[in-house]
Amino acid sequence: MTREAPNRDMVTLQTCTPIPTFQRRLIIRAERVENHPEKPNPMEKAAERRGR
Repeated sequence: MTREAPNRDMVTLQTCTPIPTFQRRLIIRAERVENHPEKPNPMEKAAERRGR
């Protein structure tokens, strides 16, 4: 499946589809990064432009 990533803070999401056979597997891996709440969030800026 997935190998250990030494010295990296990783998260793995694994799911199977379709119900009920579960013949296919989807695996998503990501490395966690530091959160900077003082920096602007580009998604929030886009929502503001759309008037939300």
